[in-house]
Amino acid sequence: MVKQLELNSLLSEVRQCRLCEAQLPLGPRPVVQCSTEARILIAGNLYPGDWTRKWLLVFMQVI
Repeated sequence: MVKQLELNSLLSEVRQCRLCEAQLPLGPRPVVQCSTEARILIAGNLYPGDWTRKWLLVFMQVI
């Protein structure tokens, strides 16, 4: 329970961050998804779309 509370607090801080606001034409829009059980962390500003999926080796599934 303590880990989850600490994670929630950290996520709140990340979502409110505005450090790079002046350099981003559309402003900061942090996208955060995590879990206390996650084994990997990727942090930073990624380009949206196909480039990011290729870089992460994630492929779209057609439903």
